[in-house]
Amino acid sequence: MPQDLTGAVRDTSGAGSIDTILKEFYLGPVREQLNSETLLMRRLSRNEENVEGREVVIPLHTGRTPGIIAALEGADMPDPGSQGYTDMRFQIPFNYGRIRISGPAMASARTKRGAFIRILDQEIRGLVRDFKNDLNRQLWGDGSGRLATIDGIASDPIFNVRGVWDFGDQAPSFRHLQVGDRVGFEDFSGASVIRSFAGAAGWEAITAVDFNNRTFEVPGAGAAPAVGDHVIKGPNTTTAQSGASPSTAADYAETSFRGCVNGSPGTPRTKKEMMGLVGICSGNGTTTTQWPINSTGTYAAVAAGQTYCGTTGGTAGAVGQDLQGVASATASDWVSNNFFNVGVGRALSTDLMQQAFDACEEIGQATPSIGITTYGVRRKYVDLLVSDRRYVNEYTLDGGFKAVDFNGVPIVPEKDCPEGSMFFLSEDYLSLYRMSDFYWLDKDGAILSRVTGKDSWEAIMAYYSELATDRRNTHAVIGDIAI
Repeated sequence: MPQDLTGAVRDTSGAGSIDTILKEFYLGPVREQLNSETLLMRRLSRNEENVEGREVVIPLHTGRTPGIIAALEGADMPDPGSQGYTDMRFQIPFNYGRIRISGPAMASARTKRGAFIRILDQEIRGLVRDFKNDLNRQLWGDGSGRLATIDGIASDPIFNVRGVWDFGDQAPSFRHLQVGDRVGFEDFSGASVIRSFAGAAGWEAITAVDFNNRTFEVPGAGAAPAVGDHVIKGPNTTTAQSGASPSTAADYAETSFRGCVNGSPGTPRTKKEMMGLVGICSGNGTTTTQWPINSTGTYAAVAAGQTYCGTTGGTAGAVGQDLQGVASATASDWVSNNFFNVGVGRALSTDLMQQAFDACEEIGQATPSIGITTYGVRRKYVDLLVSDRRYVNEYTLDGGFKAVDFNGVPIVPEKDCPEGSMFFLSEDYLSLYRMSDFYWLDKDGAILSRVTGKDSWEAIMAYYSELATDRRNTHAVIGDIAI
């Protein structure tokens, strides 16, 4: 980020000059930070070639030719066959970051250029930090916008929460709950519906977060959430996309972020957020391959009608693990290699790690290029090496990320990785499919636009991208690791 712009532009008295600062002096450093300061954003490859308009279309290999046989001399040749393919289609999500500068701050640029640049610099730095954190959260989710799970009610409307995908009670997660963010509550005891509120705004803004007592608070809001409900990310606006206040069932469906599967061509999207590793590394719905989904961080069967990682269960316990328009029912290898333990914690072992690593090679025919886990699980792995009197090979990856070695592959901790889990990823088969790099919305010729009815100006940064894999069985995840 530029450290001193006070002399970079002679005249900062108008919006045009500020546009110049935003484009020429900030856009490059902002792109660099957003693309490199988190592990996944730095390491994942970018793909713009397979993007067709708003869609990504990738031929997915689903079967081998049967026209191969060993035969005696003079025997008939096998019937001809061909490789099996299906088109993987999905739409690109749209993410935006927005800053606002007041009219008085703009006016101060005429006489106090240095003071204005400091104000602008603070806004840009805040945008980068918040944009970076939210995109990283999405890359570790399932596209549903689930932020936390309610595991207790202190006194309505004060609720205890834990991380949605975290195992057990070991790490209640607050990292995605912030004062001012609008949230909704997803009733996960029935058909994954969004609970309604009495307030006209529909979604409620968080008014307090208590890290010591593991609680957050929202204003009193009609139908109270229940233990087991998911806290979902709202639109951070009081109006629905149609322009009306989101108070009806249709408005809730319109503004909710739930549902992992992208809409098919010509139909509305069923999700707004990017797909993440939890959604990509989801099993076949059995208790040994499934992420924890209930209020205690252990496995719970998905009830009929519930939406989970892409599809709606038709019967209790039935979970379709479709992804990116491809159904696992028709492509049997379209699942990752998951090692869960029915919600029962177990100690990490090098044998368990080797099982997951080997599954990527044996089933996916690819060697993992990186292992990603939590800080707590990384400590357990280092303890294993020390107790077995093995050498702890520590080194630094590009970007400054600290790693320890396993089978010649770096094991790296990441703050948004679900607690009690470890991922082995084959990065050659993971990409960010994007329509463009980060950019300021300026199609009308200006980055700064005046806010209607306000003495303020705003700028919006956009990023159109989706995380996807074209060989799902080259990845593995270990869950239910006790810390």
